[in-house]
Amino acid sequence: MIGEAHTVDGLRSHAAVEEHVYTHGLMPQDTNPRRLFEPPRLRDVFSWLDLVQQRPSMFIRDGSLTDLEMLIWGYYAALRVHHLEEGVPEMTRHFSAWLELKKRWSTSLGWAHAIAKHTGKDAQPLDVFFSLVRDYQKLRPAVLCHAALGPQHAPTGKRCTIGVDRLLPPPLKIEVVQYRPEPITTASGWRGRGWLGSAA
Repeated sequence: MIGEAHTVDGLRSHAAVEEHVYTHGLMPQDTNPRRLFEPPRLRDVFSWLDLVQQRPSMFIRDGSLTDLEMLIWGYYAALRVHHLEEGVPEMTRHFSAWLELKKRWSTSLGWAHAIAKHTGKDAQPLDVFFSLVRDYQKLRPAVLCHAALGPQHAPTGKRCTIGVDRLLPPPLKIEVVQYRPEPITTASGWRGRGWLGSAA
């Protein structure tokens, strides 16, 4: 029995290793990091949020929804720096717009504050958040129309400025996207290397 307890086959995650240790009180002999601690493959922000829901204390302090909102903003900052587009409903301004539409809550102080404010005494804001996310992630973005620069278009020379002297390149394409089945639309601009951003 002791030999069997020391041998662990097919463990693929931290959770499986911990479960074995708690059950048998012994560490496995097979300590190959690739087999024991293979990291999960994340598809998008929702698969990452699944990890947060499973072990919130590994990501945020005391179940703080405000901390989670800040992490999510950082997540999307990283996507934009690397010019990545996930193709799923965003969890920043778009989520706020959806929350205002569905619940008639003000999100002027952020969606975390809105959820915490409207959570009853018998519930936890974090649990309410994940329940809302399950509904929100069912939305499907669909391009309603787009406009793109063609060879016949002459540049006007006008540029948008961010900060003191940073000039943004003109967008090459603008898309209007609806998050079906809700009547939420956004406009996004493409500059060739990545999306300029979008507004709900």
